Amino acid sequence: MRNKTPGLKQQARNILQSKLSIGESKHFDKQFGDTSNKIYSWGTYRSYHDAVNHFCDYLKENHSDVKNFEDGKQYINEYLQSRMDKGLSPYTVKLDANALGKVYEMSTKDMVQTNSRYRENITRSREEVTRDRHFSVEKNKELVNFCQCTGLRRSELETLKPNQLIYNHDLSRYELSIKGKGGRERIAPIIGSQEQVKMVVERIERTPDDEKVWGKVHSACDVHSYRSEYATRYYESIARPIDELRAIKNTEGTYKVSSEIYACRKDLKGVYYDKKAMLEVSQALGHNRISVIAEHYLRGGE
Repeated sequence: MRNKTPGLKQQARNILQSKLSIGESKHFDKQFGDTSNKIYSWGTYRSYHDAVNHFCDYLKENHSDVKNFEDGKQYINEYLQSRMDKGLSPYTVKLDANALGKVYEMSTKDMVQTNSRYRENITRSREEVTRDRHFSVEKNKELVNFCQCTGLRRSELETLKPNQLIYNHDLSRYELSIKGKGGRERIAPIIGSQEQVKMVVERIERTPDDEKVWGKVHSACDVHSYRSEYATRYYESIARPIDELRAIKNTEGTYKVSSEIYACRKDLKGVYYDKKAMLEVSQALGHNRISVIAEHYLRGGE
């Protein structure tokens, strides 16, 4: 009886995992030109894993005869062109190209070139892509930055007042005191670069005490997407390296998972997160279950 051939996603995952080089020096490898077949961070791995899974879905839907992942290589340009035709951002398509270049061990220079001039877009979550036509990210960049740095829900943004801003001297950071769903109170750290945080704080501090910081937020503003960016940004700033959490790499190239590591399932199987960091991020978002942010918030971005 022949062994069942792994599915496309499993084949791709095996290739990605074989390239994991967590803890190795990328700077050292660059000196010897040996970085093309290695992945040095979990953030990059997650981003590539997600991008390659989308490609596998495309193959299954449009080229169902492809059973061997290697045979899908011939459809890379067709796939990238379809992504551009959908109006996805240059950043997203470039990430797709980099991920496919990594698993197929080829240069992105040999692929169809992405057009940097087509309409910039934000990856959709719950909102429709067409709604972006009514919301200018450039004209609302202060609001977008505010959302990305605070991770607030729409209702929380619209009711936020200046007296909710606090400064945590112990952690040397600004935070927001939020009363969210069900009247539950939580602390939401303001996360971002020094300049990004400064923009948020200044917006709050110049708002009169008896007024709302934002009030009504544009209905086409994809707040959930920005909450996702906040979650990923916050997680990556506090997460411990997975390989330091007693994750042991075995001879098959996969990892033995410890109790401190959250192992994703289904399409994200093979992706691991730091449970402690996940819980902290989950609480900042107003959730209690870490599975929620793993499935709906954390990105393979960026």
